Amino acid sequence: MKRPQLIKLIEADIINMKLVSSLNDIGIDLSIYSLNIESLILKNMGIKKHLRTEELYKRYFELLKQGKKIHPTNKADIRKLALKIYRFLLNQI
Repeated sequence: MKRPQLIKLIEADIINMKLVSSLNDIGIDLSIYSLNIESLILKNMGIKKHLRTEELYKRYFELLKQGKKIHPTNKADIRKLALKIYRFLLNQI
């Protein structure tokens, strides 16, 4: 998978996390509606299976949660966060 496609997937994950998390905050449990694409992203980034640790997933989700502060129509800030996450994952290869 190429860089632009991976960044689009990360952006989608940021927006989904924001929606699910925001609704969770008001008492609506939508955790079953997670996209669950983190494994796909990590695999296609070239991160070997043995390096996809619980700690790596934890850090990935911590970075995703930063998107909670971003308005969903603010494409520029979503892109910046997606690039930050992408660069973080590149450093894990």
